[in-house]
Amino acid sequence: MVDEAAGGSYSRRMRQRAVSLFGTLWVGAALIGHAKERRGSITCECEDNCWCKRPGVGLFRWVLPLGHKLS
Repeated sequence: MVDEAAGGSYSRRMRQRAVSLFGTLWVGAALIGHAKERRGSITCECEDNCWCKRPGVGLFRWVLPLGHKLS
């Protein structure tokens, strides 16, 4: 019975680590995309009313390629 509890705890910790690593990499990719955009290396060609043009959420336009309103 003790082994099952320890195994469940290990599994939960590994899942939390995986989710944390994925989140960290996703935000890191968003920051890199934002930095490239500010340097002029890449540009967003969406319409002005696209969600990615809004302050705050625009940071994630390069890692969330869904629902863009392209011109």
